[in-house]
Amino acid sequence: MHKENNINITKSMHTGCCYGAMNLHVHGATVGGTKALGGWNESGSFRNCYDHAFPINGLLGAASFNVQKLEEYHLARDELGRSCPSQTTCIFQFSHLFSEPPTDIVGHLFPWVEVELTVLEVRMTLSCCNRDIALRQFLKLLQWLHVVLVQDCALLYAWYPHCPIFHFAPFTFPSFLTFSANAVALVTATEEKAQLVFHNLLEHMA
Repeated sequence: MHKENNINITKSMHTGCCYGAMNLHVHGATVGGTKALGGWNESGSFRNCYDHAFPINGLLGAASFNVQKLEEYHLARDELGRSCPSQTTCIFQFSHLFSEPPTDIVGHLFPWVEVELTVLEVRMTLSCCNRDIALRQFLKLLQWLHVVLVQDCALLYAWYPHCPIFHFAPFTFPSFLTFSANAVALVTATEEKAQLVFHNLLEHMA
């Protein structure tokens, strides 16, 4: 591959190091196992240069999930942004009210994201030197956080309505108050349905 592309490199093994380290991590290999397979020593540049994978078990642990049982990871909050034909009547009654978070609230958060993303895409088409993957992914993250922040705040408002953040727009909008009022009932119904479905399953399968 190097020869056909006129690349002269003495350490050809380094070509796939980044991919190898990330691929092993994604599939659950330990840091020690990854180093052993790649031949990295303890004082080398493994962590600084090659190990760019997210520490999934650390992130789940920080979020209070059991890192020894990754299959238990579940966010009932996600039910606030989806509806399923198999859901019970109780859940459907709530989900049809807000299959998606209110658009006026979502649009109020980071309203400049879509414009900046469009500008970036145009700029990158003009020259390969303008390619900025980090910025593009950051803007995509903010788009995702539109929904996440509204969902989280809807539940937090139901429990802690006097928090200072709820004195500011868009969390003072009537549509947000309605969304929050229904959120707790929907999540509770979803969790109860899950408990009934999983009651007779083995723990690992549940």
